[in-house]
Amino acid sequence: MTHPPSRSFLLPLALATTILAATAAAQRGEPSLRHTKLTVSMDHGMPPVAGHSLDELPVGQTWRLGSNTASTLTNELPIVSGDVVVAPGHYRVNLLRSGEKAFAFQVDHAAAGTGTGTDAARLIAGWTEANKPNKKLEIEFVQNSKKGPKAEGADPDEPELARFVGVIRFGDNRVDVPFRVVGAGKALRVGNHELRPFQWPTSLASADRPLVLATLVPRRDPGDDAPAFHNVVLVGDRVKLVPAPRAPTEQFGFGAFEAWDGAWASDAEVQWGEPKDEAASTSTVTEAEFDKKAGELVLSFVVGDRIGGANITLPVGPKG
Repeated sequence: MTHPPSRSFLLPLALATTILAATAAAQRGEPSLRHTKLTVSMDHGMPPVAGHSLDELPVGQTWRLGSNTASTLTNELPIVSGDVVVAPGHYRVNLLRSGEKAFAFQVDHAAAGTGTGTDAARLIAGWTEANKPNKKLEIEFVQNSKKGPKAEGADPDEPELARFVGVIRFGDNRVDVPFRVVGAGKALRVGNHELRPFQWPTSLASADRPLVLATLVPRRDPGDDAPAFHNVVLVGDRVKLVPAPRAPTEQFGFGAFEAWDGAWASDAEVQWGEPKDEAASTSTVTEAEFDKKAGELVLSFVVGDRIGGANITLPVGPKG
């Protein structure tokens, strides 16, 4: 459940006043990370601390995690945190205070990335006092290793994944958001698109939740009236082409979420082969081609001990 816009970005009056006092030309933070040649990034305002603290945020409410326009997350790779998966897309984000000393990084409307609704996703965070207070909101992505940040480092136990921490500093407060990103394999050219298959550890390829197999990206800019790309999502015995979500732009990013027209989505039934004797260590797309005559994306993929395939009509959007 998400809070309505009127409550989603509330702070006590003193802190809200500080944030609103920032000029429109205020500096923006743009933390980013890169893994398997694809990126995860944020865009956020950097309000001054001015004597304030996250302790002023009431339990059960969220902070916009910035100033001026809404803060956003753009991820070209799936993000994993416990049982939570955020599919590639462009999302509005904020910080939820879920308890007295408990916080979560909230990704609004994250379920839209898998075509399973519009619920938010919450990445559990840890709160501590900062070793050294700072003067403004700062956010960075740090690889979760003793050696510090690395651009392409992978998890040694699950090489398909890379472990990071989103470090949020505001005055005396520090909030750490641990997460992992799923790496991509070699891109495949399919017609006028590029298919970027993700390399999921089979241990995470659960039948109980949607599995983002790949993204399907047009080789030319589709413009503002069409999705930037589609997520290829396995849900039970069906494969979906789900238009990538876009963060709201109305009311400086605090307006209502607008889903893409249903004509931008399509799905197809999966044809499963006989189970293999041994499960593959990585679940991923193995083959992809475009049937120009039928206008279909033809996929083959392996998920654990199962080999599947599907022919999915490429959506062209609403007519007229």
